[in-house]
Amino acid sequence: MHVAYKVLLFGPIALPGHPARGGYESANRRTSDGLRKLGVHVQEIPQPARVRIGGSVVAYTAGFVRLLREILKKRHTGGCLIVHVTSMYKRFLYFELLFCVLCRYVGARFVYDLRAGSALKYYSQRTNIYRRAFDALIKRADLVLVEGKEYLDFVRAVSNKEGLYFPNYVELKNTKAIVREEPTTQINLCYCGRVIREKGLIQAVETTALIAAAGVRCELHIIGTGTSDFLKELNDLAYMLDVNKLVSFHGLVAPDRVAEMLRQMHFFLFITKHSGEGHSNALTEAMAAGVVPVCSANGFNRSVVMDGGIVLPLQSTAEDYAREILRIYRNGSWSRLSDVCSSRVKQEFSADIVLPRLASWYSDLAEGRFDRS
Repeated sequence: MHVAYKVLLFGPIALPGHPARGGYESANRRTSDGLRKLGVHVQEIPQPARVRIGGSVVAYTAGFVRLLREILKKRHTGGCLIVHVTSMYKRFLYFELLFCVLCRYVGARFVYDLRAGSALKYYSQRTNIYRRAFDALIKRADLVLVEGKEYLDFVRAVSNKEGLYFPNYVELKNTKAIVREEPTTQINLCYCGRVIREKGLIQAVETTALIAAAGVRCELHIIGTGTSDFLKELNDLAYMLDVNKLVSFHGLVAPDRVAEMLRQMHFFLFITKHSGEGHSNALTEAMAAGVVPVCSANGFNRSVVMDGGIVLPLQSTAEDYAREILRIYRNGSWSRLSDVCSSRVKQEFSADIVLPRLASWYSDLAEGRFDRS
């Protein structure tokens, strides 16, 4: 028998119609909107993506109190309440454990969503008390969702239960009927996201220069914003390497325009060393458009890309990236890799696949088909 349920979605959530401030807000906005389209009753309790002294602390506290009130109301309202919490880690983990315990107390269901790639870093670097709290949270949660398959072994080892793979995903409406052509006279490289040093933009400019020096026309398109100081540093580097005419800075670009630009690109250059890297939205969007990723073995890049591109060790140099791009360009394997990318996203990372699966997990949880031990 079908059991009606309501989902409280707690975490950073972009306001409808407003730009997202980071991957957390973007992913949760898509999830909330997509679940509603499937008929799921979702109530949002948004939180700041980054909590600092000042207004964001007040906002976080207000969200905390609101979630607490909603959970305690379950004692009087009945029905099935599912509390879906996006992990914030660090000091917030203790509050998340409190929510989990309260859900057990009032008969609500608790879903813990391990996002980004920093969970294991904090687990190894912080105190034994922190690790014990993390263990208790994973064990007590009714469902543990993981953004990357790399976390499945961790969840199994801690709780003796299986985590459920809930990756980032994309809407495929803007990627239909794309006809991609093998690069013949020019290689178009792109990067999309925050323009910060940790994302490997220095090496991206150097890679562009090395490809051009090999006698192959190459352009690098950087989509996103950064500080004026870092943008100047990148621009100065491009001038120094004599590729200033080959490197374009596009700033913030509307999503539909980004989709159009990606259709003209050949390689997504993602040399990230960001310590909190997880499953990049931009990486998935590029792959959906058939753009072949050449990226670092950071975050969940390896399990996302698989055989659809190249994943290089973290210590790889610009020479390594240029060599791999030129190899694909010269051996004629780009079209095959492009097809693998778009097919992989369609089969694994599309909203049509991921969101119905999440809704079915909610239904199973509401109907008692998951072991709560």
